[in-house]
Amino acid sequence: FANLGSSAMYLTEGVTNSKVVNCDFHDISGGGVSVSNFTHNSNYSGGGRCKNIEIGNNVFRRIAQEFMNLPAVAVYYADSVNVHHNDIKYLPYSGISIGWGWGYYEPDDTGNHTVSYNKIEEVCKVLDDGAQIYTLGDQQNMHLNDNYLIDPGNYRRGGVYFDEGTGYISMTDNVVQKAKDSGDFWL
Repeated sequence: FANLGSSAMYLTEGVTNSKVVNCDFHDISGGGVSVSNFTHNSNYSGGGRCKNIEIGNNVFRRIAQEFMNLPAVAVYYADSVNVHHNDIKYLPYSGISIGWGWGYYEPDDTGNHTVSYNKIEEVCKVLDDGAQIYTLGDQQNMHLNDNYLIDPGNYRRGGVYFDEGTGYISMTDNVVQKAKDSGDFWL
């Protein structure tokens, strides 16, 4: 997926048992891969929850070059998404974003995500209030492990940002390298 004027891939309405693996995403105006939609909260009565999605072994370079508030991988109200072994670099905002809703209107059938073995570097180069891995809202049974986060950008100098309403996440064995020495770290 190269030189696109919008986002590369949307898995939005009731997408299940699907994989995005071994792909190269580069020079994209919008986001890389989006799963579900931020409007699919507990009040949603549409076409079914996205479930059992794998996003792995992909390379993301220079994503969100014009629509700068989009990450390489965004997961909104979905169930059982596995984001693993991705190589993400050069973004104006966050690398991986999971969740939405600030802890309000959380559906019972979301969560069970794994974010592991990703290498994410040089993000939040233009925008702030983000991180290499950003979470928002309740994340029932989410595991965040073994990620390598290099040069976390200029905003609060962290690697993982648990924003408002975040909860129920197990986080182990992540490494942040080249963080600014300010004592103000997210992780």
